[in-house]
Amino acid sequence: MGPNQILFSSKGIWPGVYQAVLGREFGPAWLTWEPETLWAEINRVWSAAPTGEVRSKILATRACIVTDLFYTDAPAFENMVLAVNDLQYDPGEVQLASPEEMVYAVRVMSPLKDGTFGREVVGYVRTCCRKSGLLRYPDDLRFAEPEYPPDLAKYAAQIKAEDGGDNIDPTSIVGVQSDLLYRINVYVADKMAQMAVDALQPSTA
Repeated sequence: MGPNQILFSSKGIWPGVYQAVLGREFGPAWLTWEPETLWAEINRVWSAAPTGEVRSKILATRACIVTDLFYTDAPAFENMVLAVNDLQYDPGEVQLASPEEMVYAVRVMSPLKDGTFGREVVGYVRTCCRKSGLLRYPDDLRFAEPEYPPDLAKYAAQIKAEDGGDNIDPTSIVGVQSDLLYRINVYVADKMAQMAVDALQPSTA
């Protein structure tokens, strides 16, 4: 199996890779094709049928490029977050992404198109972080971090991503929160390392 076939059957590929490969092969036309046309063209050029997860990621990539939904619409933001994390999702069901999934999505989607996150997405991110017990938000999600009252703000200011190990004190707010941030960073670093450089090789079709 060649690298471009792997591109359409593997998890962990950055959205920007699909933007580069499809844009190089098809020009801007792929941004307006019906999904069925796009899958047929991919199959024609690379003899590859994208998996369900890859199809969702390609459509999320395209939506981020041609619309502002990633920045303004909470349901669309959630669907795109889950798609780029190679996760199945139901567009009709609220699933609440994890902080690490959102960090990764913002990291890889924001280069596709600049934007400012609107109130609806800010509220969604806060809901997800609150559900995860997160006090200090990762840098990529800092746009949504609320302004805390003084008693909480003093703890938030002390929180830095650090591995708590096996001996973490469960009564230490700073220790527990620092460990949460550390584990988010580990997830994102692992996801960022998954993309193979050879996926950018030109097609031979």
